[in-house]
Amino acid sequence: MLLIASSAAGGLHAGEATERQELGVFGQFRASLNQIDDAYCSAASGNCTDADFDGLSFRNNASTLGLRGRYDRGGRGAYLKLILRAHNDEIFDRGNVQTIIYQAGLRGAWGDLSYGVGSTPYKLSGLVLDPFWDTSASARGFDGPSIGLSDLTWGFTKNLLHWHSAEQLGPHWQTHAAVIIDDGNEDRHDFNLGLRYRSPRGAAGLQYLTLSRIHPTAKAPGEGAWLRLWARTQIGSVTLAASAEEGRNQDPGREDQHHRFLAVTWQPRPQWRWALSLGKSDTDQEVLDGAGFNLGVFYQYLENTELHLLYSRIERDRIAADQTLMAVGVVYKFGWAVAR
Repeated sequence: MLLIASSAAGGLHAGEATERQELGVFGQFRASLNQIDDAYCSAASGNCTDADFDGLSFRNNASTLGLRGRYDRGGRGAYLKLILRAHNDEIFDRGNVQTIIYQAGLRGAWGDLSYGVGSTPYKLSGLVLDPFWDTSASARGFDGPSIGLSDLTWGFTKNLLHWHSAEQLGPHWQTHAAVIIDDGNEDRHDFNLGLRYRSPRGAAGLQYLTLSRIHPTAKAPGEGAWLRLWARTQIGSVTLAASAEEGRNQDPGREDQHHRFLAVTWQPRPQWRWALSLGKSDTDQEVLDGAGFNLGVFYQYLENTELHLLYSRIERDRIAADQTLMAVGVVYKFGWAVAR
């Protein structure tokens, strides 16, 4: 509200070259036509209440509509964003506008501080590695966004207080710190610390996340601690990305989790992009144990419109629940902004 009020106040300081105000609308339409063969989630098995997990289906892949505002002056700034998201995080309840993401923040030479509903640093470190993010390959449930990434790599967390340092901390280093606040009576909060190193050749980092018994973090599997090591590098037209996650579970009767993810993206031309991801998961839930891959080709039809064709396969280790998916999809991005 402060930002909108500042915009409405007109150009009180319009003569200052360092002042900037902006208010904009943005969004994405993401959808695909899928052919799915899922032994675990079929009409005959009784394990799934949504039959389009087995057969032909048309699916929303987390389309969004958002409002963004910012006010900058003299090296300091304030911002807000509000996003309506028809998300694919839930297995059975997708299709409706179910997630409202809202954040407000301040930034300056000391870094960026925000509060609201959003993505943890732990989740974001995996999101940027996955070339199949918010496609139908990442919307089938029973896994994280792609095989080899944990459930903590998606979902939106409320009461998220997140700070990350400015690049001025050093020529290549950036730190993250977040508290996920438990607004119940027990005050058992979750904590997330991270470190990133970035150079012209790529980036690498680690994320450490502690989950309390209440675990307010989205998709938390239980009380415990998680560590992710990740890296990304570009060699010519090829990008390599990798993630390794270890989850130590303190809940009685639950085992530790291990996730491994590798992605290769090749972009021979500006309009064409090929991607392959490989993953392996070993978890406390038998349905999640297994390995698989995603293979896709992406074509930039227009500056804001991308088409893709993909094939995905997951093989389970301990149950007969293999999954195969073929999809044709589209992503259309739009945005308008008024600045002064």
